[in-house]
Amino acid sequence: MSTVYLPTAIVGNGRVLCTMGASGEVMSFFFPNIDHAQHIHECMLGVYASGYGYSWTFEPSWERSQSYIDGTNILRTRLFNRYIGVEVALTDFVPPDVPALVRQVEVRRTGLRQVHMLICQYHELWIDGHRWKNCVQAFPDEKLILQWCRDTWIAIGATPFHQFQCGKSDAGAWSNAKDDLYDGSLKCQALEIGSVNFALAWELPVGEMQISIVLTMAAGRSADEAVRVTAQLRRAPFGQLLHETKKHWMKWLKDIEPPVEDDGLKAAYMRAQLVLPMLFDHSAGAPIAAPEFDPAFIASGGYGFCWLRDAANMMWLWLRQRRYKHVAQFIKWASKVQLDDGSWLQRYWLNGHLGPAWSTGNENTQWDQIASMVILACECLDNLVSFTNDEGEMQRLKRLLTAMALKGAQKLYERASKDVSQGRVPIVSMDLWETFIGSFVYTNAAVYRALCNAAELAKKCKQAKRATQWLKMAEIIKEESLRRMSLNGYLVRGLDINGRLDSTIDSSVLGAIAPFEMLPLKDEFELELAINTVEAIVRAAVVSSDGRSGVARYVGDLYAGGMVCTMSTLWVGMAMLRIAEAHLRRGELDAAKVWLNRAEEFICSGASFTTPAGIHCELFKLDGSGYWAPGHAWASAWVVRAIDELARLKRMFSTH
Repeated sequence: MSTVYLPTAIVGNGRVLCTMGASGEVMSFFFPNIDHAQHIHECMLGVYASGYGYSWTFEPSWERSQSYIDGTNILRTRLFNRYIGVEVALTDFVPPDVPALVRQVEVRRTGLRQVHMLICQYHELWIDGHRWKNCVQAFPDEKLILQWCRDTWIAIGATPFHQFQCGKSDAGAWSNAKDDLYDGSLKCQALEIGSVNFALAWELPVGEMQISIVLTMAAGRSADEAVRVTAQLRRAPFGQLLHETKKHWMKWLKDIEPPVEDDGLKAAYMRAQLVLPMLFDHSAGAPIAAPEFDPAFIASGGYGFCWLRDAANMMWLWLRQRRYKHVAQFIKWASKVQLDDGSWLQRYWLNGHLGPAWSTGNENTQWDQIASMVILACECLDNLVSFTNDEGEMQRLKRLLTAMALKGAQKLYERASKDVSQGRVPIVSMDLWETFIGSFVYTNAAVYRALCNAAELAKKCKQAKRATQWLKMAEIIKEESLRRMSLNGYLVRGLDINGRLDSTIDSSVLGAIAPFEMLPLKDEFELELAINTVEAIVRAAVVSSDGRSGVARYVGDLYAGGMVCTMSTLWVGMAMLRIAEAHLRRGELDAAKVWLNRAEEFICSGASFTTPAGIHCELFKLDGSGYWAPGHAWASAWVVRAIDELARLKRMFSTH
């Protein structure tokens, strides 16, 4: 598979995850876990019209728009071809608890062009990621196509189709279903093996104005299971399936209300809330960073894995929303993958196995991820009484979380102590962006916060010696970071592997302000350092266009074409909120108001970095012409967090 897929939308239910293109292309169908093979190489819609020929809906002759039904993960795509005179409306969703995609295709003639049409749905499935050794078979009497490889079966059930073809996907093959679409006539071949494809077609004869088609794509570990799911879906009318799916997402959003008045922020807030549960695998109990869109690692190292950093940001949000069931699932998952020495590795498959990684040794371990897990474990312990009414379950979670936090903190302490004993600034690691090795403000701030929080836990566990050691190391980390990682009164990225100052302006240094509060801004020095740091980033790393601004990850960043970063843009806004709050505490209302207004601009801008369908991305071009990693868990979690913090500070202003 040698394609980078950049979807505009996703639909899923925690068992199945599908990514969708702007023209109704189904780009992926992840099953049985949301980090598994995409199963789809091509799945596209087209129309054959007599006198006009064949047209894929992604061609320039089609106008398109796409959006979700408010408050749901039900996707609507509208397509219009004024030359043929046809309008196509697609409704796509994954029903609750069912491993299947449901699609309704509504086709309506427009104008007076009375031509014979074929509505065509084309599939080239690579089951389990394999192009070869597949088998596809049509059962026209049952309105069913089955394709399988080993123990993965996918069933396509459909409104009775008029034409079909199972063929070879090899270029020039006699039975190639894709080739035969172009002449508007499918051969009705019912069986093929090897590298295969298939197509279904529905006629819209002259004189008929519209047609409605329902397709289902169901998965199973056997033919019986896939067919059984298909039959289950067929027993319910499309409207009932749609209604049940709406109810499911309304239940997820129960008690969630945007805390702001701005319509753009409201929409971003609710969409981010709806994206996150689709990225959480219910059977595994852990989330992925984003739906995989680069399976061959052509332009990145892939995103369909669990990074502890991204997961911790998502769980932090869910902890505050009292989604304790999901947080508890993740705690159990994380405790299983924690190593005996207290650390975690770079990224994982959802089954707990190490994913393909480039951060595999002490010198390039991402210690901030271990710190993030220690911080999360301590916060969960602080909220443990709310998790469950089952005393036995509560005690089990307490033991897991306590062991997780204490083991992780001890590993961080030992690693930092080793660096100190060798005369190096702690803590040497790979940076947040997985690009550089050295000692970085962001990593050090994360470790600082983890050791401080874990020290409080150690005191409660009557481990006073450990608590003292960890607090002392935290102060060393803070002191050395502030002393050696600043230039001209502001923080820079950190030190390189040789201990030399790396003076790059890097947005990740804002971690010292938020969320890790290595700089709590309670004295003049820290407030001035924070202000100077934010201003340095604004001067050097901000890109502005068409009335909005975005922040690069760091100056000189070329990854994915050097787009601005959603998290970095929100980060600047959140750091500005902390500065505004510091001024407010000092009674400096005018200065606080200035910083609040500036913060709101960056938060509004970062929250707007979405695909046309409204899902948030890791990276974004300000003119909207490009984006990267759509459906990004960290970005989505921080959209919610930034808007909540903006609303909180505005409430504080209202009391002054």
